[in-house]
Amino acid sequence: MEDEREALTLVARKPSFSLPTACPNCLPVYIYLKFANIPFTLEFNLIHPDSDQIPFVESGDYVAYNNENGGVLQKLKEDGIVDLDAEVSSIPEWVSFKAMVSHGLLMQSCMNYG
Repeated sequence: MEDEREALTLVARKPSFSLPTACPNCLPVYIYLKFANIPFTLEFNLIHPDSDQIPFVESGDYVAYNNENGGVLQKLKEDGIVDLDAEVSSIPEWVSFKAMVSHGLLMQSCMNYG
C-alpha cells in the first residue's frame, strides 16, 4: 500500500498566532505527521470550519475523521498509515528505567559538586 498510496492531505482549521493551525485538535495531528516525516499537504476547510470531523486526513478514497473512535491519530495507527510507537514496543522497559536512573545519578552528582 505504501508505494501505491496517494499523498496525504491534512484538512484543518485556519492558521493563527504564527502557527500552521490555531485549532487545539488540529495542531497535534499536524505535529505528529511532521515527526513521522510523512509528506502531506495542509488545506483549510473554510466552508464548514466548525465541523466536528475536522481535522481529518485524506488520501484518495481513504479518510480518517476526527469524530471516529480514537480520532484521527488512532485511525492512522490502526490502518497502518503512520505509527510513531511501532518500534518503541520492541525496546525493553528496563532500557528506559536505566536511562532515568543514570540521568538521576548524574544530576545528583552535579548537584553535590556544584
